Amino acid sequence: LDLDEETVREKLSQRTSNDALLRRRVDKALADQVRDACAANGWKGIYLNEDTKRVYPMGNFAGSILGFTNVDNEGMAGLELKYNKALTGRSGQVLPLKNAWGYTTPVQYDTYVPPVPGNTLTLTIDANIQKAAEASLVSVINTVRSQDFQGRSASVVALDCTNGEVIAMASYPTYSPSMFVGGISSSDWETLSSEEANYP
Repeated sequence: LDLDEETVREKLSQRTSNDALLRRRVDKALADQVRDACAANGWKGIYLNEDTKRVYPMGNFAGSILGFTNVDNEGMAGLELKYNKALTGRSGQVLPLKNAWGYTTPVQYDTYVPPVPGNTLTLTIDANIQKAAEASLVSVINTVRSQDFQGRSASVVALDCTNGEVIAMASYPTYSPSMFVGGISSSDWETLSSEEANYP
């Protein structure tokens, strides 16, 4: 898990319940390694919980429009933030009947609350025009700089003049929302925040 013994001991000592969360959002390969190590060594008390995470398969395409989510899949910027409540579903639950001591009763009177999926958001963005807009920004910035101007950023918005729909909206510099999935590393954040990040 890339955790040293001191860090693990600290996490175990600071827990407020019987469980201690050692690491979140590990990939499947690492989870399989932990599972295999537990089986091979007979380690007990180590549990792996499946979770979900946002996936941005097109890299930095429309990154400034989409925005990104935090480690808990809550929208933090862009459309992810604006429509967070609409996009977020509700987890299902099994509510067991407990006795006065807090133990689950042996008789099954569980109440099942089914999950509710989040809504779908459909954009008016035209993917081909969006790609062209993003490419044009990089081209414009490079042209400006080749003429000894210190252009650092640019933006473009294209509207359908018949109905006002946004068909492309891009800004430069941009980023890949995938960088923020599971929490952005300090090195990536420094890179995005640095002056050099404003140059292609």
